Amino acid sequence: MSMLIPSYEPNVLPIPNSANGIELRHLRAFVAVAEELNFGRAARRLHITQPALSRQIRALERQLGCELVYRNSHTVRPTLAGEVFREWSNRLLAEFDEAITATRSVGGELAARTRRMWEPVESLLDVCTDRATFRAAFEDMQAELPKAALLLCPGTGLYGRDAPTPGDRGVHEQLQAGYLGEASLDDPIANPTVADLSGLPPLLIQVAEHDAYGAGGHALAEQARAAGVPTRLEVYPVPAHAFQVFWSLLPDADDALRNAGRFASDPAALTA
Repeated sequence: MSMLIPSYEPNVLPIPNSANGIELRHLRAFVAVAEELNFGRAARRLHITQPALSRQIRALERQLGCELVYRNSHTVRPTLAGEVFREWSNRLLAEFDEAITATRSVGGELAARTRRMWEPVESLLDVCTDRATFRAAFEDMQAELPKAALLLCPGTGLYGRDAPTPGDRGVHEQLQAGYLGEASLDDPIANPTVADLSGLPPLLIQVAEHDAYGAGGHALAEQARAAGVPTRLEVYPVPAHAFQVFWSLLPDADDALRNAGRFASDPAALTA
């Protein structure tokens, strides 16, 4: 399995020993000045002093051998060379940030962050006999109705009578028992596939085609549409539950998260 690392073929010849002293801090400093058009605001944005920022810009200009910023007592603006350099700087910084995120994802930081989010619920699995406490901890994760909802491989059909049997079903049955209490699987408060979903915000539901947990995603989408909720169902040809976690490895996961980002920016456009 290959990683999604974009290839890059330069279309210019490198200048020998050019700009060896340029660092990421110089790029971030220049981008801040070019966007803020004010050294004071740019310095505050970077949490450095204005003289330190001016020194970084001058050092960058010396390294490149041209003026990047035109400034006088009234005006600060990028020069023509500065406009070109800003475009490339933004591209380099974005790719660097993406590389850091991908590396941390593979290294486990994002998975650890997800585990920390679930800790209040998981810590009760073996010790809590008070169903009200367990249910309160679970519902604290979903306290307010958002402007939109993104459901990544929702396991809404897991506990039905005809549900498939995934490998760690026992753990999920513990979660189910703690959440339901004395309620039935047919209780609309507990089971969204039999509930009245009218009034919910736009939904984007992403499921993996061969995921035993995600079988209920299709029923949930049908239920939401029947209630008049703007809903988009996306089915990806992968076998893994919560496959979006592997976005740095799986092209389908990368596509899914890009769609999720577009949905978060404009839910109405994607569910129209």
